[in-house]
Formats: sequence, structure tokens, C-alpha cells
Amino acid sequence: MEEKAEQKGMEQASAQERDMFYNPHDITGVKGMLEAQSKELDRKKVRACMQRQLELKIENELYIRAHPELKTMISLFLKKVLDEQPKNVLQFAGSFFDRPSLKDVVTEAMQAQQ
Repeated sequence: MEEKAEQKGMEQASAQERDMFYNPHDITGVKGMLEAQSKELDRKKVRACMQRQLELKIENELYIRAHPELKTMISLFLKKVLDEQPKNVLQFAGSFFDRPSLKDVVTEAMQAQQ
């Protein structure tokens, strides 16, 4: 008896899922058309998102290549953090990037790399 009640509950849930995508005004008359359309839209959204991510990666890579000082500055900062291991990294970062001599330090490090 419990099996029949459980089976009936599953049938009702399945019918509710079908009803969720049923459109009585569907011109095509194809059952499940809205579900197929929603899946296609989801695929298009995923493709658009992946395309945008690729575009951003390319833009970021071009920016980093155009500004080699950025890579040098980050390398210097990480080396300094790992050497000194400050307790408050945020405060340390503020001091590191806000110092007036940063430009000279980065320029010197870039010249040393060449």
C-alpha cells in the first residue's frame, strides 16, 4: 500500500514538471517546445559568457604585456611580503604601494632584469 502511495506521489511530481513547461497558447503545438527553447537560450547564454571571458583574458593579457612594470611591481611586492611576513598584510600593502619611491624601485628592478 505504501508503494502505491509513493508511486502516485512520483506520478504527480512528474505531471507537475510537465505542466511547468506546458503552454496552452503555443502556436507550434509541439509539446515541450518551451523546455527546448529554454535549454537553447541557456546554451546561448553559456556561449556568450564563455566568449566574454575569453575576450577579458585577451584584454588583460594585452594590458599586462603593454605594462611590464605591473609584473615587476607585483613580483617585488610578493618577494617583500614573503621575506618580511607581516602580521597585517593589508597595512603592509598600503605602505608598500603608497610610498613615494615606488616608481624608482620598480624602474631599478626592471633595469636589473635586462
